[in-house]
Amino acid sequence: MTNGELSKRLNITHQTLCNWKTSKPLLYEILMAYKDNKTNAESNLINEIIDNLKKLSEKEQEKILLEIKLKIINKELGE
Repeated sequence: MTNGELSKRLNITHQTLCNWKTSKPLLYEILMAYKDNKTNAESNLINEIIDNLKKLSEKEQEKILLEIKLKIINKELGE
């Protein structure tokens, strides 16, 4: 997660986040720790998914990808 993405998530401007670095250093430090932790957790999940996909054949990987896409479409359609 970038600082820009974090700013969007907090509904503040990127400049506000930058200003907090000096005006509210403790809050800024907490937010950066959250961002780093979130990024690490997402990275760990992505690595786990990739490691498991590598254990499958190419056809099995394609099937999994299609199943994921179908779930997303169904969710978007409210099914």
